[in-house]
Amino acid sequence: MLLKNVGKPTALTLVFVETKRGASDLAYYLQKDGYNVVAIHGDLKQFDREKHLETFRSGVAPILVATAVCCFLFK
Repeated sequence: MLLKNVGKPTALTLVFVETKRGASDLAYYLQKDGYNVVAIHGDLKQFDREKHLETFRSGVAPILVATAVCCFLFK
């Protein structure tokens, strides 16, 4: 279901997962399948979280996988 909506030229896709490992694993498998994706979670340094978020917002990586704890980043 997720991949059905991913990849549309103007769409940004945000996926929330429960665990940090889940975020990393899902991002890895999506990248392996050729999708531009970034992940953010609590184990990343603040600089890296901000860099990944900007990469998502700019559309360079139109898929962001994040833990629910990271939802405070979205204003």
